[in-house]
Order: sequence, then C-alpha cells, then structure tokens
Amino acid sequence: MTLRVQVWFRELKRMVASVESQPELAFSDDLTPELRQNQKTLPVMHCRDCGATGWGGVRHSTINNKLIPNDLRGFYQAFFSQKPLVSFLFPCDESHEETQLLCRHCLTVNPTSVEFCKGCHKENNADNLIPVLVPEVTQTVTRNGQEQLISNHDCPFCGNSNGLSILGAQAASLTSASIGILYTTPFNQDKKLLTFSDSVQDAAHRAGFYNARTYRSTLRTSIFQLVRESQHPLTLQELCDRFADYWREKIPIPENYIATFLPTDLQWLREWDDFLNGDRSKLDPHTALPDLLELVEKRLVWEIVTQFGHRGAIGPSLERSGVASVSFNPQFLTAATKTLHQKLSNEIEALRTVSEDRVRELIVGLLHHLRHRGGIVQPVTQGNYISSGGETYLLSKLVYMPGVGPSVPAPKFLVNAAAKTKQFERVISGKNRDSWCEDWTMRVFAPHTLLLKEQLIDILHFTLETLVGAKLLESHFCGQGRAWGIPMAAIIINPGGKVLTCDRCYHQITHSRTSSHLPDTCRSLGCQGHYHEDDQRPGLVYYRQMYQQGEVRRIVAAEHTGLLSRTTRERLEHRFIQSDRYCDPNLISATSTLEMGINIGDLSSVFLCSLPPTLPTTSSELVARDDETVMR
Repeated sequence: MTLRVQVWFRELKRMVASVESQPELAFSDDLTPELRQNQKTLPVMHCRDCGATGWGGVRHSTINNKLIPNDLRGFYQAFFSQKPLVSFLFPCDESHEETQLLCRHCLTVNPTSVEFCKGCHKENNADNLIPVLVPEVTQTVTRNGQEQLISNHDCPFCGNSNGLSILGAQAASLTSASIGILYTTPFNQDKKLLTFSDSVQDAAHRAGFYNARTYRSTLRTSIFQLVRESQHPLTLQELCDRFADYWREKIPIPENYIATFLPTDLQWLREWDDFLNGDRSKLDPHTALPDLLELVEKRLVWEIVTQFGHRGAIGPSLERSGVASVSFNPQFLTAATKTLHQKLSNEIEALRTVSEDRVRELIVGLLHHLRHRGGIVQPVTQGNYISSGGETYLLSKLVYMPGVGPSVPAPKFLVNAAAKTKQFERVISGKNRDSWCEDWTMRVFAPHTLLLKEQLIDILHFTLETLVGAKLLESHFCGQGRAWGIPMAAIIINPGGKVLTCDRCYHQITHSRTSSHLPDTCRSLGCQGHYHEDDQRPGLVYYRQMYQQGEVRRIVAAEHTGLLSRTTRERLEHRFIQSDRYCDPNLISATSTLEMGINIGDLSSVFLCSLPPTLPTTSSELVARDDETVMR
C-alpha cells in the first residue's frame, strides 16, 4: 500500500492581535473592512529570550497618547527606522506600579486614575480599558555629530538588547523546522529531500538557510546523547572535554566527523572546500586533517558553552525543552550560602533574621542570570575579551569563531562602576533605574524588609566577594575595574528537569530534579510573580521528544538551478543519489530545472515552497512525480 500525505503551511506574515483582555491572533490580510471597523488590532511583539509578548503601535505625536490602529505599513516603517513615536504595550495586572490603561475602542493610553477614557469617554471597566505596561523605550544617540531621539528594541523584562521583534515566520523558517524533524526522527529511513522554489534566488537562499538553521538541532541532539549516557552529571568543563572523544568513537571516520560538526560559516576553509568539490574520500592525514579537527573542536567548545549560556533561554534549547537542566556545584553552593548568610545577618541590620533559603535563592538567581547573559569564563572570553570590556571584534579575529556583530548576542559579564564598558552589565546602576542585580536583591528580600541603596551596595559587594571565595565566580580585570564570570567547572549539566513558569509574566526556567530547593521569585526584571510547575506545554514536549529520540545526521543542502553549469548539476545529482560521504548533499533546493528527465532516484518526501494562490499544473506534477518514484 502507498500512503500519500500532504501537509500545508501558511506563512505567518502580517500578523496582528485583537486589542482585548484575551487577544486573538489574526492575519491582517484576512480582516474585512467590517472586522477592522468593529475590532481594533495591533502588531504583535515578543522577546525570544524571556517570552514576553505584547502589542506594538505608533502614536500620533509625542504629546498624544493615542495609537494609530490597523496601520501595519506605518508601524513597520517606524519600527525599523527606530522612530521615537513607537510604543510597546504589555498586558499586566493593575497591581504593577507603572500600570496604564489601554482603551480597546480608540487605543488611547490612560492613567489608572481616570473614570472615563480620555479619547472616547468609555467608562473605566474591564470591558473597555485593559491594564498594560508601557515601558519608556526612547533614548538619545549621537549620529554624525548630532543628537537624535530614537526608540530602542530592548526587552523591558529581561533587558535583552534588541530582544523585541515582530511576531512572524516565513516559508524558510517553517520548512526548516519541518526538515529538522524529518532528518532526526528514527522513523524516517530515507533521509533525502527535494525542496522546490519558484525562483533561482529563493532556491539559492533556502539552501544556505537550511544548512545554517538545522546545524544547532544536530548539535543539541548530540549534546543530549552524551549527557544522557554519562554515569553521573557532568560539569560544563567535562562536557566540553569529553564531547569530541565521545563522537569520534561514534563516527570513526574523521571526514564524516568533521562533516557532521563543522559549522556552515567554516565551509569556506580551503582544505575543506577542496575536499567538498573533489572526488577524494580522505583528507591529507598530515596537514588538512589535523588542522580541521583542531578548528572543529575549538569551535565546539564555544557552541556547547553558548547552548548553556546566552542561548540557553532562546528558542527550542535543551533547557527550555526540559531535556537538560543546569545547576551549580552543590558543595560550593552550600559553603557560599552559609558564609553569606552569616555576613548578611551580622552586617545588615534589616536582614538579621533572614533565612538561609532566601540567601540561597539570591545566589542561585544571580548565577543563573549571569549564565544566561553569557558570563561564563571560557577559552575565547578569558583574557583580552573581558579586559577590553567586551570588544566583539576580538572574537571575530579567531578563525574558528562565528561573526559577532551588533545584532548578534555576545557574552556579557557583571562589572563594577570603575569598569569602562558599555557592553557588560553593571552590578549597581548609576542611573535612576535599578540594575537587574539591585531589583533582584530587593525582590528576594521583600518579605523581610525594604532595602536602601546603600544597603543594596553592601549586600551585592558581600555576595560577589563570597562567590569568588567559594569558586562559583572568578574575578578579572576589566579596564580600571573588575568583571565577574562563572568558571566552567562550577556549572553542572543534568539530564532532565522540571519546567517552571511564572504565574504572572510566564517567564520559564528549567530546574534540576536533583535539587530539593525549588525557586520561588520570578527572575524577570520587576516581576512580582512566582514560579509553578508547567511541564506539559505542547511546544516543550515536541522538542523534548525530538532531542530524546532523534538521530544525529547533518543536513547538507545544495542549490540546483539553471545558473549552474551542466557539469556542476550532473556532479550534484550524482552525489545526491550516491551519498558516499557525509558531506555529500542529502537535500537539494531546486527550481523546475530538476524535473526535466533527471533520474533522482526513490524519494519519500518533497517540499513545495512559495506556492502561488492557485496551484499550477507544474506544482501538482512535482508531487505526483514523487509518488511515482515511491511506487517504483
């Protein structure tokens, strides 16, 4: 029996959400004039780091708090131009100090004290006015010697720089997620795929996109297999040290090992490029092979550390999916808790009766925050990167490192006031707004007392000093000041974990099952919520199963278009069919040039991308052609 299954996806483009207490997502293009008249909508903003979600809008003027409704084009222009009239609005409850009220009828932002909306005079009740947090996102910058007022896209909850983005997903992103599943699932024994696009540019772009986007799925699956098969929890240092030996034993042919773990941005290396485009099955064992192995293994240390560092809370990471959790050396942590508890109860009058559990939560929360900011002392950050205050060009000078630009997250360490850097995070803020460390300290100890600024400085000074002494932190010079980072040997990687969600802002963390101390206070900036177990969210279960059951096989995508010479196309087709080496293509991103009498062999899956509104005959034939190869 031959079973044919078609799965259709629609791009998440021009997405909006209704302005109401329970917002509903909608495609802007589907809204009729009648719907637009009856229901106000705004674009959806979200932070990939902490998951905060809200609306985006544009005000009429700087003195007008009314937002312009149903104008996506105007919002896109203002957002990407960083116009100061852009506003972000996040639903909240009225207990928040900075709560304002958004009218769902006229989109006017009102203070909580009003009895009627200032724009349309609707009564202040739950049906008309929605409690929202409207953070201040404007800042003054100097460009070409002139000061300009712009809006920034920093997340107001977790502080992630440029963390806010417009909700959406195009065909390349949607199909790359599906492709990742097809190649990792053990139920698919035919790990080859054709994707068809309707233009040469799209086919070329998607080939590169699939290569880059699916690399981390392969890496996460391979990391989890090592963590799961270890007899005891590994430190991050041990994980990095053992990873290469573990997988070189699993993939004994060095060329196949390199093909599996060499990142896409290192494919240009001359030795590897010659091997890819040649017909040899082996690299030169005296020159090319050892050089490439060394580069791959240095890069893998960076990739593994970032998976549990500043990428650990972004997207479908091992932590967020619940297959792995991070804790800290329990002996170090116990010693630090006892020492700091004694210091605080003796030196800070307001904390004389504070419990050890509160002190422990202060320490653990601070360490996890620093870890998710990337403040882990590893080979590429130790030394010049820290001492320079986070100059990312120093990372890019290393051959094996990826490009780190302004829009790419980079490791951030905690620094004191004397450190001259804008890239790292201040322990104590010199501005009117509290730093994360200050805010966290106040919220952890809120049940006991209200703390003054001077007391916060003393508490955080004692905390950092204690953590350095307990080997949970390292102190390094940063310009004229000091920077603090977590040593890799202090971080423990555990298989599995409990996924906890804040009952107020929905921030998620994964807590180790081996720890008896459950975190309580939410770690999002300014949030008054508390964590509770939420281990059955569908998205988490989906990726958890993929990492737990997935097979490690790298996706190697190549373009097949009319711009390639006949010799190149024929070589590509031959390598796709034979697949003698791990570096040979197992995914072809093609245009219709591939359907002209070419024997592509048996296939069980075909993706049709960029389909027009009405399905043309050629697209239908491509699907049917795949069925014919299966039946043969």
